[in-house]
Amino acid sequence: NEEIFFNQKGFRHLIMKKGKYRTRKEQIRRLRLLRDVIDVITQSEKIDSYRFSFGIEFWSISKIINKSPVVVIIRQDKKDKPKYFLSVINKNK
Repeated sequence: NEEIFFNQKGFRHLIMKKGKYRTRKEQIRRLRLLRDVIDVITQSEKIDSYRFSFGIEFWSISKIINKSPVVVIIRQDKKDKPKYFLSVINKNK
């Protein structure tokens, strides 16, 4: 029951990776998945994975939507900073 913020970092990650633009097809695929992000965040029952690296925390949560798992990545840069949406992927596509 924590707030998850949506910001420029998450949006930028949907269209770019490591400073380079994703393919147009990949951008469209990820942007289409945005409509499922709120459902995944509010309805997932457990954390699928957790990673801590160089002071940054990452969580992945998922939910089956239309027979396919949609995975949302949440990031927190420092303990005193808010958690925010980083990415969304569809595992079957």
